[in-house]
Amino acid sequence: MAVSESGVPMSILKRCLRRLRELTNRYLKMFGLPFEVIFRVTRERTLELEIVHQGVSRLLDTLSGGEQFLVGLAVRLAMSKLLAEIHGGISRPKFLIIDAGLCLLDKQHRDVVLSALAKLVDEGEYEQVIITSHLEELASHPCIKSVVRL
Repeated sequence: MAVSESGVPMSILKRCLRRLRELTNRYLKMFGLPFEVIFRVTRERTLELEIVHQGVSRLLDTLSGGEQFLVGLAVRLAMSKLLAEIHGGISRPKFLIIDAGLCLLDKQHRDVVLSALAKLVDEGEYEQVIITSHLEELASHPCIKSVVRL
């Protein structure tokens, strides 16, 4: 993500990187991943993501497809929550839409993620989570409240 030294995005990033990290790591923990992330603004004025696992830095492309999806989801959820906080909570997102991402996860991780997403709804972070999937087994998961088949 490119940012400008003199622009609003850079000033927002500098003030908010710690909170973005806290939120992202909260979601990663909810998803059962043993990683932490650190955000940095580079000399090239881009936002860099470092993944730390047991004290060792890892590149994103060394993670499995499911782990990459969950890190991306955690970052996106954190950015969404951070923007809502910046705007005084007035503009909180009502819907979270996940398009086919859960198919990258094994059953155990799907269960953990679905439970975490249900918790976010229960806590009022979202009114509804919409998931598109070809996985028929999701329809019977206890966290799924309604199913629309197309």
